[in-house]
Amino acid sequence: MRYFLDTEFYEDGKTIEPLSIGIVAEDGREFYQEYPMPEKTISSWVIKNVCMKLEQRSIPKHIIAENIIDFIGNDKHPEFWADYAAYDWIVLCQTFGTMMRLLRNFPMFCMDVQQFRAEQCIDEFPSELDSTNEHHALADAHECKRRFDWLEDLDK
Repeated sequence: MRYFLDTEFYEDGKTIEPLSIGIVAEDGREFYQEYPMPEKTISSWVIKNVCMKLEQRSIPKHIIAENIIDFIGNDKHPEFWADYAAYDWIVLCQTFGTMMRLLRNFPMFCMDVQQFRAEQCIDEFPSELDSTNEHHALADAHECKRRFDWLEDLDK
């Protein structure tokens, strides 16, 4: 099954600190959780555009990892997709400690809808696929799924 992923995070050029994670399963199930706030000074842009949308219900990282495992369930071959996937994949892997601590059935990589778009020689996505709640991890995970579905429909 495909899982569409988005994260919100703070980065300072040295580290990536997760703020929230959203996952939408291909079957429509949703997962959303927030990490504890980092003990660093967060930029005003992140405060204005991301933190203001957080629900302030943080959960320890190891519990989020357990909850992701429960959400994925017994899926023997989960396929993860994200929009500009690099940092989202790092946040997911760091939730488990390191990439080497991912479950055996998890892939060691994440697919990227931007690469899928570029392979189809499409310059940009139609604006109607854009999230109305940009920088909220669950809303952006839904946007990722909409974009994937649109590209997949073109491919048929």
